[in-house]
Amino acid sequence: MMMQTTLWFGLSKPQGCRVSAAEWQQFLDSEVTPRFRAGLSVYDASGQWLEEKGRLAREPSKALMLIHVPETEVNDAIKTLRTRYKQRFGQESVMRRCA
Repeated sequence: MMMQTTLWFGLSKPQGCRVSAAEWQQFLDSEVTPRFRAGLSVYDASGQWLEEKGRLAREPSKALMLIHVPETEVNDAIKTLRTRYKQRFGQESVMRRCA
């Protein structure tokens, strides 16, 4: 049985600038691809969400779709991706949806 996980990575940094195309590609190459060599899809997205401070935020995003087996190792790899992106780019969250 396979499952689909989609992650949404916001591209706005807290300092007011954006994650550049080169920075996103470097994250994809160094963090995502080594963990998901079997394949993945990336889409440009535009989203909005409620910040911790209660303010509505709108920003461009990248949606990463993974098709994978439901294993603990895969779940751990996804958690690691979310944590590293938040740390690297100052994000409050990386949204995750599993189906």
